[in-house]
Amino acid sequence: MTSLPPGAALYHLDVKIGQRSAGKSALAAAAYRAGQRLYDERLGREYDYTRKRNIVDTFVLAPPGAPDWCQNRAALWNAAEAAERRKDATIWREVEVSIPRDLPRDQWRQLVEGAVAPYLACGCVVDVALHAPQGADGGENGHAHILLTTRAIGPDGFAAKKNSSLEEIFRGPKGTPHGEALRIERARWADAINSALRAAESNRRVDARSYAERGVDRAAEPTMGERDARRYARNRRPSARQRHVGALRALHKIENQILEMECNMVKETKIPYAGSRQKVKLELLRERLPPDLDLSPYKDAVYMVDVRDQNRTRIQLRDDSWVEIDHKAERIKTWGPAHGGAVRFADATADALGWQRDTVTRLPTSARTLGPGRRLDADAVKTRAEWWREQGFADVTVTGHRVLVAVGPSRLIDFGDKCELHGPITEDAVRAMVTNAATNYGTPPRARTWGSPEFRAMYWLEAQRQGVTVVDYEPPEHVRAAWEAEQAKTARAGAAVAAVSSKADLARAVRAFAAGDVEKPPTPALGAVIDALTPDQRARIARAEPYEIVPQLAGLQQRGAALIADQQSAGDRPEALAEHAVETVAPAAVTALVPRP
Repeated sequence: MTSLPPGAALYHLDVKIGQRSAGKSALAAAAYRAGQRLYDERLGREYDYTRKRNIVDTFVLAPPGAPDWCQNRAALWNAAEAAERRKDATIWREVEVSIPRDLPRDQWRQLVEGAVAPYLACGCVVDVALHAPQGADGGENGHAHILLTTRAIGPDGFAAKKNSSLEEIFRGPKGTPHGEALRIERARWADAINSALRAAESNRRVDARSYAERGVDRAAEPTMGERDARRYARNRRPSARQRHVGALRALHKIENQILEMECNMVKETKIPYAGSRQKVKLELLRERLPPDLDLSPYKDAVYMVDVRDQNRTRIQLRDDSWVEIDHKAERIKTWGPAHGGAVRFADATADALGWQRDTVTRLPTSARTLGPGRRLDADAVKTRAEWWREQGFADVTVTGHRVLVAVGPSRLIDFGDKCELHGPITEDAVRAMVTNAATNYGTPPRARTWGSPEFRAMYWLEAQRQGVTVVDYEPPEHVRAAWEAEQAKTARAGAAVAAVSSKADLARAVRAFAAGDVEKPPTPALGAVIDALTPDQRARIARAEPYEIVPQLAGLQQRGAALIADQQSAGDRPEALAEHAVETVAPAAVTALVPRP
């Protein structure tokens, strides 16, 4: 019996960077992971990890056209170190990913080779080490260490600039929310691992989301590294962390056994499982709250207890008032009916915990929206909760026939045909309410609003962006003026982006023609300039980035036209044309691309 939830496989993915300013060496990292002896030419130091055990396989993958020396681990990472000049340079990126036990060892390499394809497509060299150390439970904990060069490799060695394509994989294009690109990368790896598990005919799957995002009432286990496991093997005495993890796993195994037993009983007797639900709720509160807190006045008033987060307890009372206790921050929030039982419960809890009364904050009902449709029923509420999670909200709770969503310091309660905002009116909360209306309030979507003038103005502006019609609200003149100014700014930005995009496309076409990838020049004038250059000069343009070429396009076009006009007078002499091209092109920035012959 495993400690994992039924049908789940262990999933761990961590992305790290190797920075010179932190005293790290690419040779040391590669030697440790591959279990080899490597010499660092920059530091004049040898790293010997040939005694390291539990290494299943090591291999280096390089993109097409890479030099043969890339397959030599010492030559590869010494070249990567030599390519960097800064004392705070990032030498490598590392992706460490777990491999489920249900996947046979002979399929590990195939899994990794398929999953690292996007890195190779970016021009990276990929150094892989597959490890299988023994876990605390005696089984093997398979995982892969994947080291990536931060510069693209070509026939002549590493590129002069950092690999922007690789950065986009882990950080996203400019403007991407923090962590979003890594979330996408984690999901991509999870899909690759699940494909391998399906091929191995395993019924277990990995999930890149956290327990909270999946709505699983379970705390994540602390990680234990190989060093901690080796220490235990030497001393035969478990560390505090090992004891903690062992206790968690033993508890999870018991919970899984009970769950399996209850499921079998239900199947055999055809009788639904009926426990004392109210007793369970009070027991949960007794575990989280001080023993001197008298719960007897609330034994029939508690409707729902949420203890999924070990640092937070959330209680809904039957009068639809709420209490949220943040044990770590020592704060209590309440919302719902002003005279509901939540206020009394919060005050009593603060006294029992020894907190001041000013730690209790009431979130007033700030605003409401109403749309077409019906209240959520038992089936629809689960679908709506899943929809909120798909929008990126991790703290989503189903309670009765409604959905509670935490949006920063505010709380939204979605009834299906109505959405209430409790707490501060923030841009995130308003945007979430409008998105809900745009998706769930009919076609075309329509909504009514109640709240302060500030809220109604913010809602109307966001509704214009998302295509929602706001009924019974006429925005003031300054709100309309703000919307018109925003539209004008968007139009200007769109035109600027289009212009930049077209220039970038032309720059890429120039680079492709200079490299010989295409036979037809982007324009006759640009073709004349490039044809007149020496092979070395053309190669420099072929290696340039589009942003380096864009500022020179106008000058190149003009000089190309002049070259065509002067071709006869120049006597069709290539050296004369080349000299003319270099002399007459705007000199300031082009000299880096096309130096004097």
